[in-house]
Amino acid sequence: MPSVTGMYLYAGITGFGYGVYSAIDQALNVDVLPNKEEAGKDLGILNLATTLGQAVGPTITSTVKTATGALRLHSPSPSSWPCAPPYSCCAFRR
Repeated sequence: MPSVTGMYLYAGITGFGYGVYSAIDQALNVDVLPNKEEAGKDLGILNLATTLGQAVGPTITSTVKTATGALRLHSPSPSSWPCAPPYSCCAFRR
């Protein structure tokens, strides 16, 4: 459904789904912590590990794009997805 309505539906459904997943995941994380007195520190480290990649990834990607002038990053086919890390550095011009 390539339309504005379709994008709103997609955003709503995926946002709701991710919110449910995050709530359950956080509850499970609290249950499996080894030491309840250090729960804040452990959950902070977990949150840092989760968000650090989201913060650094776009920075690295924009640096690679600026340096190579690539218009897109390309992985040739779904069969090569297990080898995605080497291919993710291959930039191709249109």
